[in-house]
Amino acid sequence: MDSDSSDRPARRTALIAAELHRYNIDIAALSETRLADEGSLTEVGGGYTFFWKGLPSWYRSRNTHLSSPTTS
Repeated sequence: MDSDSSDRPARRTALIAAELHRYNIDIAALSETRLADEGSLTEVGGGYTFFWKGLPSWYRSRNTHLSSPTTS
């Protein structure tokens, strides 16, 4: 996880890992990722691995107008 002496804000995954650890949660499911494609990353020192599967990157870049809300 991010060190306390760093001037950078903590990564979102580091914040989530800290909260999961705080509440002694081993497995959690999150939704609404904004990450494209699929993959995983391990939060070093946090003991958690995050997996995601999002829309293909080619789809997101060509269809950005679909993600904006429409008004009637």
